[in-house]
Amino acid sequence: NLYVDWIRLEGPLDVPLDNPLRERLMVCDPAAAGEERVREILATFASRAWRRPVDDAEVTPLVELVKLAESQGDSTDVGLEIAVGATLLSPHFLCRVELDPEPTSATAHPLSGYELASRLAFFLWDSTPDDALLDAAAGGSIDPDEGLGREVDRMLARKGDQVVGAVAPMSTFSVLGSAAVPPLPGAT
Repeated sequence: NLYVDWIRLEGPLDVPLDNPLRERLMVCDPAAAGEERVREILATFASRAWRRPVDDAEVTPLVELVKLAESQGDSTDVGLEIAVGATLLSPHFLCRVELDPEPTSATAHPLSGYELASRLAFFLWDSTPDDALLDAAAGGSIDPDEGLGREVDRMLARKGDQVVGAVAPMSTFSVLGSAAVPPLPGAT
């Protein structure tokens, strides 16, 4: 069992005010319209971090953390920092959760588009799905017949990226050429 007593992330401290990462997180100004904007920021962040859409019941506890921080005299930004930390400590971020619609059934079920997108991104990139892959999952276009192959081709062809996931060791085969691979001990 895993027990996390506490975790604190800090830094970098010398980030300029024009921070593209902050701008990506802050999809709107949290102070502009209060709770609605905070909810929008947290819903966007949680759905990206958890690699799937989130519902209101999942976002509400995060919003409550912001309200709690504000009620204790902290700014909305501090409350958002706490809520983002809670999002990153969730099993939905730390693990690739695949929810079975019928947990008591012994019958296998197909993966959802989001589950397939996560598997594919971690396999090829050792990272989370990009926006295009999440959009394909949302649109239902990652079907095993056509869409899956199209996404794999797109991901492998993406300029500037290096394949680092589970297929990275296979990329050395072309370097090895026809080098003899010794048999495993005890193999016949």
